[in-house]
Amino acid sequence: MSNGRPRLPLAPVLIEWLTAKIRYPVLATIGTDGMPSLSVMWAIIEPDGSVLMNTAKGRRKYLDVLRDPRVSVCFEDGYEYVTLEGTVTLRDDPDFHDIERLRDRYGDDSDFRTQGTTRVSLLMTVRRVLTHLDRLRGAPSRRFPEPHGAILECSLVRTLRVAVVSSSRAAPAPHPATLRTRSRRDRSGRPLDAPRT
Repeated sequence: MSNGRPRLPLAPVLIEWLTAKIRYPVLATIGTDGMPSLSVMWAIIEPDGSVLMNTAKGRRKYLDVLRDPRVSVCFEDGYEYVTLEGTVTLRDDPDFHDIERLRDRYGDDSDFRTQGTTRVSLLMTVRRVLTHLDRLRGAPSRRFPEPHGAILECSLVRTLRVAVVSSSRAAPAPHPATLRTRSRRDRSGRPLDAPRT
C-alpha cells in the first residue's frame, strides 16, 4: 500500500537536520479501532533516505503495521519538528544486526541476544515530508540559523511544506476600508452616520 504517492527522496539538508544530534522520534501506527498508536523509537536514516526502526514480534506496533503499513514518524526539537509519512516493510532481524546498530547509535548497552525476543526491523519508505520550523502563532518570532534556513531551499519539492516567520517581517497593516468602517462606528457598533431616531 503506497497511498498513491511515490517514494520521496530526502533532501541532503533535511537529512542533515534529522541526524545533527540524537533524536527520539515518535512512531504513529494505526490501531485496529482506527486510533493512532504512538511509540518512542530508535531510528536511523539510511543512505537511501529510508528510516530504519526495530521492534519485537508480537508487540502492538508490529501487529499494527502487519495489518496496515501506513505510518508517520515525528522528529522534534522543541516547537520545531519534521514529520515523515510513508509505509513500512517488515524485515526479520534474526542475527540482531539492525537492533544492535540502533543500540550503538543511541549509546545503549542492552543485550538483546539474551532477552528471548524475536526482533523484526521496520523499514519505512518516505512518501511525504512536513516540516514546522515556526514558533506557535503569537509567540515571538525569530530568524532561524543554519541548517534551518537551508531547509527553505527544499520548498521546491511540492510535498514539502515549510512555515517560517522572519523576525524582521512586520504584521500586515489592516486594509484601509476596514479602518474607515471602524472609524464611523460608535462603541456599540452603531454607524456614526446612521440616521438618528
